[in-house]
Amino acid sequence: MGSLKNKMAAAKKLGYWKALPLAVEWRLYKWKNKRKPESPVAAGVSEESDERVHQYLRQQEEILQSVLASAAGQSFLEIGIGPEPAIRRVRLMLENQVRYVGCDFQYVCAHHRRILKKQGLMSDNIRFAPNRSGTYAWTLFQMAQRREQFDIIFLDGHHTFYVDFPAFVLADYLLKPGGRLLVDDIEWTLSFLRKNMARSFHDWNFYRRMYDFSQYDEEQQNVSHMKLIVNDVLVERLHYTRVDDASTPYRWLLQKPELRQLEKSLQA
Repeated sequence: MGSLKNKMAAAKKLGYWKALPLAVEWRLYKWKNKRKPESPVAAGVSEESDERVHQYLRQQEEILQSVLASAAGQSFLEIGIGPEPAIRRVRLMLENQVRYVGCDFQYVCAHHRRILKKQGLMSDNIRFAPNRSGTYAWTLFQMAQRREQFDIIFLDGHHTFYVDFPAFVLADYLLKPGGRLLVDDIEWTLSFLRKNMARSFHDWNFYRRMYDFSQYDEEQQNVSHMKLIVNDVLVERLHYTRVDDASTPYRWLLQKPELRQLEKSLQA
């Protein structure tokens, strides 16, 4: 009970005057989901120690920074920019004159812009492309209409089929031949998120309006949508290749074929 009181106190401190109904709603959600089956992948991830998880995150960020370090003067599109900007990554982009575009909800982009401005890191090479409603698919489509193209694209968005399948298709249009595509959370599943939301009030409150689990049946919630799309569409049909020495179990680096390579693949 004490932990619940602490959560309520923290919620009131943040200005959430409807904390009690939210806490009750979360308790009901937790009770409904406590016996739900979960995928083996999700279970494996959730059982990792905090230090192991931090190690994975550090490794993944190091890979992304190594990609950007070799991208002097190139263009970089990030689809789903996260709650806070990665300051070291931003400094690296500025040092290498990487032209950056960040795509996310309007309030997320505004938050990133404020922080970078406060840190003195906003420049002409940093641009945000927000979506005021819906998903980033419309914003990406407008970029494609303008014939924008990028050398590197990092997709770390919603991780679900209905949202990110259009994003993958549009990312392929936006990525230059021979360009590099980073895909995050390749093993992520909805069942993993559902379990975390039942464990953490903070996670539940943050994600509850973003995900509608009723759109997917139990089997679909236990499948990694990102891995399904990458393997069946990008690799099998569009002939992308995985760069193994720059990939981890949870983040893959893919390379789009050059036009000549694609022509050869289609003729084979």
